[in-house]
Amino acid sequence: MVKQSGKHQKRQIELPVDRSFWDFRLPVDQLNDAITRYSFQLREQDRQILADRLDVSGFTSITGEIKISELATRCWQVDFSIFFDVVQPCIVSFEDVFEKVEFVEQERYIDTLDTAEEMSGEQLDLEALDNGHIPLGEAVAQLVSVHLPAFPRSTTADKIMDENARTGDISPFHKLSELKKPQ
Repeated sequence: MVKQSGKHQKRQIELPVDRSFWDFRLPVDQLNDAITRYSFQLREQDRQILADRLDVSGFTSITGEIKISELATRCWQVDFSIFFDVVQPCIVSFEDVFEKVEFVEQERYIDTLDTAEEMSGEQLDLEALDNGHIPLGEAVAQLVSVHLPAFPRSTTADKIMDENARTGDISPFHKLSELKKPQ
């Protein structure tokens, strides 16, 4: 369900309690304007589903704005501005690390992709509609997963790394010597 306040303002994406944001697909037949704007704020249950999917400790917030522009007949550009707060374990100390992330991305959707054997460079960054729908929920999930910090570090990570370096547990040869030990 999409609530709209005012004629040209952003529409708020609000879903029934029993429906997940990740399954939200927008029918392109409902896009009557050249530019349509949406905003969203994910509920705890949807944030937890994504945290489980991406194997992170959790998300305290995921919000964003989506602008959909019709570029040509049956061709849409979707601009995403997404903000999220994530909690992940540190790669050194395994302590939870809280990080704020914001990013802007763009995707293009067309009615159907050409089935020709060879694709032009213009088609490489295009997505096909899913039965006449833009899969906004899945697109947001994939974009968040791509923008997760890959190597979260706690404030104690440097201290642990320094200690391991002094004892020799962090040299490249330390790991090789572990392989030579009898099992």
